Amino acid sequence: MMGKAMFIVKNVKNLVLLLSALVMTAGCSMTTAQAPAQVEEAIAEGQRLSSKCVTQVFEREHAVRTSISAAQFMALANQASACLGDITFYPAHPDNETAMRLNALAVVNYLKSGDIAQAKSSFTHFTRRFAQQDLVFADYTSFLDTATALLEPNLSSRQLAMLNINPTLRSELNRTREWSLN
Repeated sequence: MMGKAMFIVKNVKNLVLLLSALVMTAGCSMTTAQAPAQVEEAIAEGQRLSSKCVTQVFEREHAVRTSISAAQFMALANQASACLGDITFYPAHPDNETAMRLNALAVVNYLKSGDIAQAKSSFTHFTRRFAQQDLVFADYTSFLDTATALLEPNLSSRQLAMLNINPTLRSELNRTREWSLN
């Protein structure tokens, strides 16, 4: 019985991570307005993202997209987080959308690496750093809701139903919940 339960938990974890990767790679767009040009010019040098760092992260993300290495996912998440540094972002900041995508990439890759505690911490940083902002995937689902569904194991079926998440992910999370209860 214990071996069967471990097999189920391992397979469910892998499936949830795979689904999160599919959802994240589907593409995101920000839900807030773009910054005007004069705001971009007024930002101090140290309060901008390094274009070199951002380019390296997105190149690495493309390279490890098909990887199964937890170490590569962890390295990508750490690099994405490092690019953000201590910069303060706000909706009119010219790097706001890129910063949101970097932070979301960190959350997902911490999840894929198996470091749930760091994924939760990175998600908390996202919600504080980008208060009242969200990323929307190509299928019009919410990054915030998707991350909440993946990181909060005690959501009820009703709570899951209220989240704007991919229907396949919702179904899989409900199935996983049923298996864990039985």
